[in-house]
Order: sequence, then C-alpha cells, then structure tokens
Amino acid sequence: MGIRPPSMYAAFESKESLFFSVVDHYNATHGSFLAEAIAEETSGTRLARRVLHEAAAHYASTSHPGGCLVISAAVTVTPGNQHVADRLAAMRNQNLAAFEQAFQRDVDSGELPPHADPYRLARFVAAVLQGMSQQARDGAQVEDLRAVATTAGNVMSVLHR
Repeated sequence: MGIRPPSMYAAFESKESLFFSVVDHYNATHGSFLAEAIAEETSGTRLARRVLHEAAAHYASTSHPGGCLVISAAVTVTPGNQHVADRLAAMRNQNLAAFEQAFQRDVDSGELPPHADPYRLARFVAAVLQGMSQQARDGAQVEDLRAVATTAGNVMSVLHR
C-alpha cells in the first residue's frame, strides 16, 4: 500500500485506535454472526448450538486468518497494554453475560431443568468457543470444528433429561 506508519497512525491517532478500528470492522463483518445470533435467538440452548456451528464455519474460513480476533488478540501483553487486553475481555464478558441470560430464560421457561446453572453453561459455551478459535488458528478444518460443536450440543442435551 505504500503507507508509512507515521501516516497510518496520524489517520487513526494511535496504534490502539487503529487496532480497535480493526476490531470494530471484524465485529461488523467476520464476527457479526455472534451478535446476530444473540439478537435473534431467545433460547440459550438454541443460541449456543447456533453460535458453535456458525463459529466452526467462520473460524475455519480461509478468507481470513483462522479463529476469532476478539478471542486471540492481545492474550499476552505488556503491563503498558493491559488496558487493550481488558477491553477485549470486556467484549468477551459481554457475550458471556448474553449467554447466561439466555440460559436463565431457558430455566425460567422450563426448557432447562431448575438445577441447570446458567452461569456454568455460559462458561462452558465460552470455553468451547475459545478452544475452537485456537484450534482454527492451529489449522483445524471446518469439519473438525463442526464435530466439536456437535459434541458440545450433545453434552448440553444431557441437561434436558
């Protein structure tokens, strides 16, 4: 492109501003499936299954680097950049809260039994998503990730008994 760093940073004010512009673009494009599912699904169980299966396709896509930018970026930072990692963690925690609320609706409606723990279910789904992201970065194919998503769905099905 021929753009030198000083010109790029001048356009975006700072490296951090540039980075979060990239994150915003990612969330509006490759990562939009998650926000769409959260907005559209009323059942936590259906939300989890949908997100896990859609993540398999998005995370393993060859049209961009594998995995999820919000999950994978800034996992190791210097103390001076901890605020960047904290901001990404806040994004992940917002999604975690949305899953927990959806699972709570399932308990309240009777779709999940009263002993189901929405907090733990949300953490389980988040852990599976994070693992799928890393596996995609390590080269897992969409079929591999779909198998993980299906297995996670089967594990959640046990709760309906």
